[in-house]
Amino acid sequence: MQTIVKAPAPQDFLALVPQLAGFQPHNSLVIVAFRGNRTCGAIRFDLPDTTSAKVHKRMALTMMGLICKIHGVDAVVPVVYSDESVADGRIPQDSFARAVITRARLSGFLVRDALCQAADGWSSYLDPARLAHSLDEVDRSSVHDAIPAADRREVADVAAGALLPAVDFATRERVGRELLSLQQLCEDTECVDELPVLLSDIPLLFEAALHWDAATVSPADAALLLYCLQGPPTRDAMMLQFAFGLDIGAAVLTENLRFLDDGTISDTLEDGARRLWGEGPRPDPERVDRAILLLKQLATRAPRAARPALLVMLAWLNWALGLGSGRQHPRGPRPGDRPRVWHGRAAAPPVRVGPAARVGVRRTGLSGAGVNLDQ
Repeated sequence: MQTIVKAPAPQDFLALVPQLAGFQPHNSLVIVAFRGNRTCGAIRFDLPDTTSAKVHKRMALTMMGLICKIHGVDAVVPVVYSDESVADGRIPQDSFARAVITRARLSGFLVRDALCQAADGWSSYLDPARLAHSLDEVDRSSVHDAIPAADRREVADVAAGALLPAVDFATRERVGRELLSLQQLCEDTECVDELPVLLSDIPLLFEAALHWDAATVSPADAALLLYCLQGPPTRDAMMLQFAFGLDIGAAVLTENLRFLDDGTISDTLEDGARRLWGEGPRPDPERVDRAILLLKQLATRAPRAARPALLVMLAWLNWALGLGSGRQHPRGPRPGDRPRVWHGRAAAPPVRVGPAARVGVRRTGLSGAGVNLDQ
């Protein structure tokens, strides 16, 4: 059953944006897309670090190009989140917001409103008087109570999703020793009979792992999963399995291994590649959520050399859910444990290290529905 929450006033809409986006934006522009009177998507961008009008126009053009990719969009509401102050007649990021509004209209979109939530108040770029309003109006909005408890999200900072859970040094050491022992065992052809039986069917191993208690995974089990995920053929297959089910994971793994032997690119591989770059059926969100919890626990336990593959998978799984914002810089409990990994091409073997994309796209709505604008 769909849930529709009405936002009769701008402050009510501002109260709903974090629920729609799934996080609290910070120094960001969030463009909420509409299909008719209901939201159908939200995209977050970093605010520009320049006052150049040319840069603002170029950014706005790119942003509207992304909005055009959401099917059926006919209206937008840009919302700027800024740490600056707002006052009557003066709104932060005014030039940038004007560039976005102008490009949206030139692209054929109705701009229902254009809002700014600053450090000490909010205002509308479309208000001729540019009056500043108190943030208390947002905090006291009736829409907070209108969202059913089952649909209400715990809203965290945009970067909270990038935090890895803390784990003690002794646990990481045990996982590292288990992984090293397993690597040495697998390299010894005379010890094949001693290999863990679970390695005989990797897709079943990962299917079982999705139902483990991720927070209490044993060092031996963590090492098994880490060993399996270091090879691109296995990693890509397991991402697809986490998102779409056991059958696609097993089929893609088989075809990946066949490709390594004879270079054959089958229909299964082509289908897997399309899914990795975002074409095809939607991922199963419950499976992906469980996989993210599992991989975060593995990443915080893994030796540094084994961590990039996990961070690549976490980046893709969050992107598959439309949660790109804040996931581009996975962070562990120590400064030295914060590599930056960018998934350049999901189906390509190399792991590229470099700047991450600064945009997150999310299909919005409470239990799949959007917001009715009563204005």
